[in-house]
Amino acid sequence: MQETSHSSARPSAVACLPCRSRHLKCDARMPVCTRCQTTGTECLYVRSKRGLRKHTRNENQSLSGNACIDWLDATALPPDLAIDADSLFQPINPFLPDDTLAVSETVNPGVAYDPMIQLYYQNFHPSHPVVIPRKDLNSSLCYLIPPYLLSIMRYIGAHYYPDPPLKQTFRHAAYSSLSDPTLRDGFQVQALLLLAIVDHSHCHEQNAHRLIQTAVNLALEIGLHHPSFASEHSYGHSVLEESWRRTYWELYVVDGLLSAMREQSPFRLYHHVAKVQLPCAEKMYNSASILPTEQTLDDLQNNWTPGQDISSFAHRINAVQNLGTVLALNRSLERSPESHIETIDAHITSSLMSLPPLHGDGYDSSTHDEMIFQAQMILYLALIYLHHPQSNMRFASFHTHHPPSTSCTRLTNTPKETTLTTTHTLDLDLDLHSHKLIRAADLLSSLATLPSTIRSRSPFFTCALGICIIVHTAALLVVQGSGREESLKARIQLGIGALRALGRIWPLSRVVRQQMVDMYLEVGRG
Repeated sequence: MQETSHSSARPSAVACLPCRSRHLKCDARMPVCTRCQTTGTECLYVRSKRGLRKHTRNENQSLSGNACIDWLDATALPPDLAIDADSLFQPINPFLPDDTLAVSETVNPGVAYDPMIQLYYQNFHPSHPVVIPRKDLNSSLCYLIPPYLLSIMRYIGAHYYPDPPLKQTFRHAAYSSLSDPTLRDGFQVQALLLLAIVDHSHCHEQNAHRLIQTAVNLALEIGLHHPSFASEHSYGHSVLEESWRRTYWELYVVDGLLSAMREQSPFRLYHHVAKVQLPCAEKMYNSASILPTEQTLDDLQNNWTPGQDISSFAHRINAVQNLGTVLALNRSLERSPESHIETIDAHITSSLMSLPPLHGDGYDSSTHDEMIFQAQMILYLALIYLHHPQSNMRFASFHTHHPPSTSCTRLTNTPKETTLTTTHTLDLDLDLHSHKLIRAADLLSSLATLPSTIRSRSPFFTCALGICIIVHTAALLVVQGSGREESLKARIQLGIGALRALGRIWPLSRVVRQQMVDMYLEVGRG
């Protein structure tokens, strides 16, 4: 009967990929058609080429070709397709009447099918899986989620809607909870954490730093780092219990990333003892088949061996732990022996070799495990931060004459005398650290070539791409005549193209991209 109702619907000139592949009629509702909404299928649309006008651009096409961007962002929603305005501005109220508690997943109770909430779960949640899974908003758990947290999720989701000004409509409600000092619970930690990511992605570094520090303070104050917190505040819901564990570990990850990308910020949780169990597998969490692990951070530090089975989220935590070790080394006032640096390099390389495949058990070129993607990204970043201070390759003059508007792409200088400039090329024999530095940047930038859409990557991928471009630009100054110039230029073009794709979502990506273009052009003039 369900199939009949779909079949009788008026056909649409646009069809999503799942309906098209099954030769079924699609009502083409955005962002999720009715059929995919009912079956819980990921709903994807291919950008329509109808009605598109050709534009002439003065922009350097070698740096940012539209064809490359469309390939990188293949599943972006067509900008000329709109969501029903009535559904956009319905107030978010998860507190439904008592008789709607036992709703069927095929029935739309409101919150779970809100367009902006759907965009949040489709695009942002896989990168930062903290709040409860979307299907659990369609259960009694929706009563426990405060409206201000849903407002933040809706604001984040609006970033992925084709009409950029729309997100401003949701901004005030998203930040309203910050003015209420009485909100001191795990949900407020989640709110502060999500807003810190958003503020970082909007170039508001000071606000992001303040929010993440407030979140850390609140988490430690309410005892989120204690293993008992999750069970005592879950109201008997295993999904919510797992969400609290993930909240602490997501805070750990974001604290580490912001610390690395803002050199004066401490990685506070790196030095804090926590006995919280590590997160379970993503499939378990999203299917509500929670099987808590008994593993802790201490197990990762002291008892884990490469090849031992841990969740992909735990691999991500291990990656940030390695990053924290590098940050502690670089911020130490004592000079580290080469043997210590080699040991850290070996640990990071071993962690990379221990990662499971990006595409999980069955290879699907259109999807990947975002936790493993980020684990790779963070480990390559750790290698860059490890080897840059030790290498004889520098790129300092651009930062001297053009201070970056964001600190996330700054590579700290060291006391070594050799400095590359943008005005001349030095004939250097690159040392081992320089080769490892370039190799790490190569591997990190290659993550932008994955066939799945780049628009759903973590906003932190922006800074990683910017750092790769800086390393490759610096390398370009010292490889003249070696035959590597074209390869490095291709890497730079790839990074700038990926930043442009991310720039459709996050202002930080647009700022970093322009900064990198200016740097590249200045080097070319030199």
